[in-house]
Formats: sequence, structure tokens, C-alpha cells
Amino acid sequence: MGKLDTLAQQTISTLRSLLDDMFASCDDMYFDLASSAKNNKEQNTFFESMRIVRVGATAAANAFEREIRASFDVSPSKSEELGEHEVSLDKLGIVGDEETEKSVTLTTMTSRARAISRTALFEIEQRLNQLDDIQVVIEQKNNPVDPEKIINAFAAATDSLELEVNSRIILYKQFERLILRRLPELYSNFNQRLEASGAKFERSLPSETSKSGANRQYPVHDTAVAGLDEKESLVSAIDQSFVQVSLDELSSLLRHKLTLSSGYPRIVSSAAAEQIDRQELLNLLSTSTPVYDGTREEFDLRKFVSSILNKDSEIGKEKAVAQVDEDVINLIALFFDFALEDDEIPDNFKALLSRLQMPTLKIAIKDGSFFSNAQHPCRSFINRVAQLSMGVEADDKQSGPLLSLVEKWIERIQNSDDETEELFVAALKGLEEFTESLEKRSKLVEKRTSETAEGEAIKQVARLRAQKAIEEVLDGKAIDIEVSTFISQQWQNVLYTAYARGRSESSEWTSCLQVMQDVVWCAQSHAGDSKAQQRFDRILTDLEQRIASGLKLTSLTDHQANDLAAQLQHRISRYQAGEDLGIPETPVFNAAENEHLDLIEPERSTLDSDAAIQRQPQIIDHD
Repeated sequence: MGKLDTLAQQTISTLRSLLDDMFASCDDMYFDLASSAKNNKEQNTFFESMRIVRVGATAAANAFEREIRASFDVSPSKSEELGEHEVSLDKLGIVGDEETEKSVTLTTMTSRARAISRTALFEIEQRLNQLDDIQVVIEQKNNPVDPEKIINAFAAATDSLELEVNSRIILYKQFERLILRRLPELYSNFNQRLEASGAKFERSLPSETSKSGANRQYPVHDTAVAGLDEKESLVSAIDQSFVQVSLDELSSLLRHKLTLSSGYPRIVSSAAAEQIDRQELLNLLSTSTPVYDGTREEFDLRKFVSSILNKDSEIGKEKAVAQVDEDVINLIALFFDFALEDDEIPDNFKALLSRLQMPTLKIAIKDGSFFSNAQHPCRSFINRVAQLSMGVEADDKQSGPLLSLVEKWIERIQNSDDETEELFVAALKGLEEFTESLEKRSKLVEKRTSETAEGEAIKQVARLRAQKAIEEVLDGKAIDIEVSTFISQQWQNVLYTAYARGRSESSEWTSCLQVMQDVVWCAQSHAGDSKAQQRFDRILTDLEQRIASGLKLTSLTDHQANDLAAQLQHRISRYQAGEDLGIPETPVFNAAENEHLDLIEPERSTLDSDAAIQRQPQIIDHD
């Protein structure tokens, strides 16, 4: 097996795997579209598309594999055959409307994929030209992994699927999302395999070492183009046919579309009329003011321009425009047709976008880069408005500020004569600043909500940890009722606060646990044990101070904390001195047999005493 055959097998295996995954995703895609359909007809169409793709996926994948394998046949005879049968759009003649829609989409996909991987594709061509088993010059038209080859292979493989044009375009978009976006990775692996086979690459190859004999320049930087956003709607047609495509390509496709039906909206210049130059056309547009009635169907650019050109027809002064200007007018009209037909854009925003048709036409006539520059400020502003408005209800009060801002900028653009393009730049900047402020506000609200939720979680954990610590230290102990009440009420607040402030790793929490353990130990009888008495005396030296320090973490004042600590220490001292405080023999607290202590609320100095005491031994009150 030759090196090219090995590369072909590896490439086919990768693409087939990606394609199988893509077809597997189509069920969910069409189901989601059907679920959000506007009417029963549209819903049925998407459900039927889901069924068709599911049934025909395997056959289409096999056909795709055969098409890709055929593209690796770069023998001299095959290359000559390709040259003889290569068909340009200009030679297609009259084609169906669906075919034109497909051609526009496929052309756009090809241009976008090539632009993103331009450097890698150039490198592949140079490396392939060094393989011994290739006897022809490899260039864009016969590069077996050129995006056009892969895209056309998919289109041919899925032609047998009887999908309506909208469903087919959606399928193409899914192919672009899940496969074409992975092409840079595929090309990188392809180049690595070529390099491993000994095919080297240099930024500039002398013409005598190249099979082509051409000294092609290495493109230093790939051209960044506007790709599909992850959240872009599959059914959103806005701008999908105008990304990084030349005016000549678009014009050629459009002319085929305009030959389909006499009823299709268009502007057609009369050959017998007087042809005006571009400047005169701009002057006519600048001196003519469209009338808007505030609805989404308010303005037809083609009819308006035709009326301007024909207004003097009665006196034999009908005017016509050059072919290139005619194409621009029709393309701009088509550009807005896409936007105004998108059901996801609410009518009030469509009405505003419609008012940009004349300003946009003027810019497109003056600026030849309008169609090829995906980042053109005019296009960027229109697309940004459409993107922000998608899914917004027409009567949504929250969209009011956005609607007012867009309306303000559109009015300024409409009323401008010479600085329209500059205003689009300013409008786009203003729109981005507005959305940025909304995002900041949203993030702030989200942060506050998150912090509140986190705070509540910490409080809950602190309550549980305090409760658990008290249960553990009281388990199996029979102590004075006042000490028991103090631990289950006041000291639970201390533990809660210490944990909430520093978690279990803090010295504060550890210290408070130790104080509680010392208090409980001191409150038990150690009569007759000299070592226990020595320990008691040692603990008692600073116990009052430690208890007071802990109590000061809560809402108690310093005076209250000191007084309560003094009372507790005095009570313990009396007990250890042998005074009869009414300590019972039994029962003792058993954590395994009793319910948990009641949880406290933060910063409360007391609990429900009855609930807490009931869990302790029933001790006879003193005095």
C-alpha cells in the first residue's frame, strides 16, 4: 500500500467516525426544531426529516466514504478528466430554486473552511507534491482533503435523502458544526503523517524543486473569518450566505436565482434605458426618502429603487444601472430578506432593521469590501441587533431599553448623509457597551445569588457541626442541668459562629471545642481522684476567661458574656466543692437513642429550653 493510500484510509476512517456521530445527533436536532415549530406543517416537516435521516444515514455515510475515496484518486487521467468536466456556476444555466439555495450554502461553507485552514492546506499541497506515488501537481482543485472535496462529497452522499430545502440546509449546517470545525485538527494530523513519511515543508520553496514550477508564496497568517457561534440558531438565515464570499461569486449565484421565476422580487435594468454611473445612482438614492409605516412589511428596496429609476419614464428618460450595481441592489435586498423572514426576530426589531436597507445599500455601492468582509461594521451592527433580539417577545418590557437604543442609532444613521459608515462603527460600539453593562449587571446578580446560596449552605453546615459536637461531648454524661442547658443553648451559638467564621480548620473552632470539653469534664464528679483534682484546679485557673472569650463571638455584650461565664464557673466550683446540687444517679444522655438537638438560628442567645433539656438526664433543679 502506497503512502497516499495509507493517508486516504486514515482520513476516511476519521471522517466516517465524525459523520456517524453527526447523524446520531440529528435525531435530537430535528426533534428540538419540531418541538419549537411555529405551526403543524413546520413540525411535521422536521419530524419527517428526522425519520428520513435516521433511515438513510447508513447509506449516506457509505456513499460519503466512496466519494472521499474517489477524491484521493489523483492520477494524471483523473486530473485531466476533472479539468474537462469542471463546471463553473456561470455554466449551470437555469437551475432550480432549491439548487441555488444549496449552492449558496455550500459555497459559503467552502469559503469559510478554506479561510480558517489556509496555511494548513497550503502545507498539505506542498508535502503531497513530494510523494513519489503522486505523478501530478497537487493544488487546490485536486487536493484530496480540500474542504470543497469534503463538502461536495457530503452533498452528493445526502442527495438521495428526500429532504425539503430548509431541512437540507439545516443538515448542512450540522455538518459544518460537527465536522468542518474539526478540519483544522484533521489537517494537523494529516501534515504530521506526511512529515513522518519524509515529506518536508518550507515556507518558500524554489520553483525548480516544485512539481508545479510555480513559486507560490506562503501565507504567513490564516485569515480569521466569522464562524458559526455555538448558540447560533440552525434556522437563522441572516448573513449565512455572505460570509467571506466575493461579490463575483454572489453575483453569479444570484443571477441564476433571478432567472427562476418572473414573480421573484428583483430589480432588472432595461437595456434600452440610459445607463447611469455609480455616482449618479448614489445621488438619486441620497435625494430620495423612503416612507415607513412602522410595520415589518413596510419597505421593499427593489421596488423603491425601480421607482426612482422609472420616475421620468413618461417623458422618455427612464434610467438603468450597471450590471454590478444591479447585482449589489439585489444582493442587499436578499440580505434583508433573510433577516426579515427569520421567525426568531420579533416584528418590532424587524421594523427597525428594515429601515437600514437604504443606508446599507449606499455603503455596499461605495465599499467593495462590504460582501467579502465579514467584520464590516454595517453588517456587524445588523447581525448584532438580530442576534440580541432573537427569541425576545415583541411585548417583552425588559427589551425596551435595547429597542430604544437600536431605534436611536438607526434614526441617526438614516438622517446622516456623509458619515453613515462611521455611524455604524459608533452604533456597534454603543450596542456592545450596552450589552456589556447588561452582562456585568447579570454577573453581579448571579454573584450575589451565588454568595447568598453559599452563605446559606455554610450556615446549615455550621449548625449541623455545632449540633454534632455537642452530642458527642454530652453522650453518656450525667451533669448539672444548668451546665447542660448552657452547653445546648449558649455554647451551641458559640460553636456555630466559630465554624461559620473559619470552618473546622480554624484555631477559633478548635479552641471553642476544647472549652466545651473542659466545661463538661469539670461538671462531672471526680471525688477521690487526686490527679483529677489537680487537673480541675489547672483548668479552673483560666476557664472563666476562656468561656467569656467564646461567648463574645455571639451577640452577647462583653458584660453579659463575663457575667454568664462567672456564673457558670461558680456553679462548677460549688459542685466540685461537694455541695448537693441535686445530681441524679441516672439516666444519662445517649446520642444513639435520642433525637438530635434542635438547630439554632444564628446569633440567638437562647434555644427552646424544653426541647434541649428533654434530651438530657432529668435533673432535679437546685434551690
